[in-house]
Amino acid sequence: MNFTISKDEINVLPLKSFEGEIHIAYSEKEAEAIVEYIKNQPILGFDTESKPSFKKGENNPISLIQISTRTHACIFKIDKEGITKGLKDILEDEKILKIGQEPSYELKKLNTEHGLTPRGFADICKIAAFCNCTPRTLKALAAIFLQIRISKQEQTSNWNRPKLTEKQVLYAATDAWVTLEVYLKMKSLGLTAKINSQCKLIKNKIEYLSGGNWKDVETKEYKTAGDSFKNVIKRSLIDDSYNKLDYELRYFEIAKGGYSCLEKHKHTHTLIILRGKGIVTIGKDRYDANPNDIFYIPPDQSHQLTQEGAEPLGYYCIVPKKRDRPVLAENKNIIKRKTLQD
Repeated sequence: MNFTISKDEINVLPLKSFEGEIHIAYSEKEAEAIVEYIKNQPILGFDTESKPSFKKGENNPISLIQISTRTHACIFKIDKEGITKGLKDILEDEKILKIGQEPSYELKKLNTEHGLTPRGFADICKIAAFCNCTPRTLKALAAIFLQIRISKQEQTSNWNRPKLTEKQVLYAATDAWVTLEVYLKMKSLGLTAKINSQCKLIKNKIEYLSGGNWKDVETKEYKTAGDSFKNVIKRSLIDDSYNKLDYELRYFEIAKGGYSCLEKHKHTHTLIILRGKGIVTIGKDRYDANPNDIFYIPPDQSHQLTQEGAEPLGYYCIVPKKRDRPVLAENKNIIKRKTLQD
């Protein structure tokens, strides 16, 4: 399948819009009523609209949220009434998969403007990037995967008007519906299984709790399998959802008697010890590791961390976003133990 398309190729495709039932909520009562169409669905299309900004630095609040199944599109006007409990429950339910097109910025706005913690979102642009799709606008993705052309004429219309026009309503419903249809087509091609497309809420603050734990940050496996490591877990603090950054920040923790893989790779990275004590092996040298110690790992240099003492060894790992995969290294050349003063 060809994952690239030109404007000329898009323009000859048939124009299509959402053909199912559209439900609009201007009031809290209407919003709670139309939630019934979507609350028990396992997968939904998601989008938002805001009044366009024509001045540099101007950023208008979200005016409406549109959520769609394959047959029903629900449009919630939230600039006056806010977000009702029924809609909030759907947006925060991690068991309901919501499909968006680069929704991270919208999720952050929902958090700051309405206090929501959106969960269970996936980003079709991440899957498209994996396939080297170009371009990756919603219009282009609809053309590539669905062979249809969608109109974007209403994109910069006034979404704060008290009553939406028929064209605005159809545009909003179509965007949410197309996002879902593109994902379902990607899934039928086996593309969604190849990457983890879950989209996290991007936060300005990731709240530290205690003992190497952060609020709303899940614990993951260090590696999927193998006997080259022991008692290691991972927490991703800043991952590829933060698409404006060129690095990622992870936290690893090694429990008593544990150790990480002895491995190497071409990219450099930095380690910062948060808690506990241990040994950091870099090339032929071994260093004592204590809280606030910082270690630089050069490219193609074997390295490993080993826990010592009663407390788990916890450390930050800063890596470039674009990096190669590590390979296991041999330990026969480790010859001495150093302190940071050596």
